[in-house]
Amino acid sequence: MLAWVVPSLVSAVAIALFHFHLYGFFDPRRVYGRRPELALSGLPIGLPGLLFDQEFGLLAYAPVFALAVPGVVALWRRSRRAAVAAIAMTVAVILTAGAWPMWRGGFNPPARFLVPVVPALALAVGARLRAGLGAAAALLVGWSLWAGAVGTWDRALVHRDRDGTAPLWRVASGAEEWTRLLPGYVQDESPHDRARLTWEWAAALLAAALAGRAKDRRVTAAGLAGASLALVAAAGIASRVSSARTEGRDAVRVIGRPALSVPGWTKVARAGAAWTTDVLPWGPAYEPHRSPDGAVIGGRLMLPDGTYRIEIGGEIVPSSLPLPTLQAGPDTGPRRITALVAGAGGLLGSFVVPEGERATSLTLRGGGPLILNEIRLEQVSTFPPPTGLKR
Repeated sequence: MLAWVVPSLVSAVAIALFHFHLYGFFDPRRVYGRRPELALSGLPIGLPGLLFDQEFGLLAYAPVFALAVPGVVALWRRSRRAAVAAIAMTVAVILTAGAWPMWRGGFNPPARFLVPVVPALALAVGARLRAGLGAAAALLVGWSLWAGAVGTWDRALVHRDRDGTAPLWRVASGAEEWTRLLPGYVQDESPHDRARLTWEWAAALLAAALAGRAKDRRVTAAGLAGASLALVAAAGIASRVSSARTEGRDAVRVIGRPALSVPGWTKVARAGAAWTTDVLPWGPAYEPHRSPDGAVIGGRLMLPDGTYRIEIGGEIVPSSLPLPTLQAGPDTGPRRITALVAGAGGLLGSFVVPEGERATSLTLRGGGPLILNEIRLEQVSTFPPPTGLKR
């Protein structure tokens, strides 16, 4: 007991003396001014944010730790002392981090503040896995390993920009982007959406963690198929619940590549993309005075390098103002400005995506008002590979 208590007391006294020497007061919270720090009022956002936020949540990237819930019971049966220590450590850290206004930890990989309790959680997870690995648990383990591998391969995907959407889920998604399906707590937008999504995924993870009988926890083909269908069902429910918009990113997943055109199931050599204003945070009316910095018609699109033709379908509202211009480029950095011309069904133009640009945003800026219906995109050429190399 002394080995645990004495270092904690020495540490508390040392940090208090450090702040008194540096600032003239003992309380380290006063460094940040008069804002309420470590307030219980922050838990309704900080607590679910630590666990479920799509940018910083532990369970969004390592759902294997959901097995710690039944694992604590198994650990209690094996060693009550270890179970009490694991619970105490986990609760103390989670409550402290959740009550902190910067619960996400700033610009950092997910669950930074929960690193100290990984050993305690691992004890519980290990106790649960000793009973066997069922299909649902195997899916949780596999998802965690996959997310870890993707983040290790491209570390930029697990360093957050704190805009409410996670880079990893923007890049490593399928037909529907998972930024729509996972809750976000960094910004205050859509509090009802995030609450519903959090409860839904909490129930799904709890069901997966508790699935299977203790004497029959083994992976079978039928069990894995059932667990996968349950995951698809949970994702479908989340898609129906969510009102988030992906700004055209779902439409450009296969642009410029061979694909099957649906309906009709015909093969196309180079797929195009089309989306409506339903996937944008505004519309269908473009009013330049309401968007002085520009109105996004395609946000952070993962486009292969090359030249693109864009058609902005809709109605040009008669006015004395010129046509809007199209700006293309990354969110931070210089934009490439392209003039648009009037066509039969709206506006026409083209733009270039240079090699190495990870994500391209398309913005309308200035000019007169429009009524938008649909944005259509087509890759018309690619850049030739350097001499002597093959793409």
